[in-house]
Amino acid sequence: MTVLILPNARTSNRYGFVVSKRVGNAVTRNRVKRRLREILRQLDRAERLATGYDCVFIVRPGIALVPFAELDAAVQALLQRARLLLPARTSPPPFAEPQG
Repeated sequence: MTVLILPNARTSNRYGFVVSKRVGNAVTRNRVKRRLREILRQLDRAERLATGYDCVFIVRPGIALVPFAELDAAVQALLQRARLLLPARTSPPPFAEPQG
């Protein structure tokens, strides 16, 4: 899988997917795109992605056989190499005792 990234003048990201017929039939290609969208949706909800970019993912044949967890790791690795993946936020404790 390859990702092409360009900055945009928006406050959000836009994603595109190029999945050729070599990947499989229409059902397989659509499943790959749904899985990629879900991975990006989860990263976006966790505020792990830098904003203001257009990203195009070019999918290679064989990706339909990759388990979801491996696909998730591959997408995160690509985004980290592109410096778009932000570190995971740690949540504050639910209740902190006042100091003093």
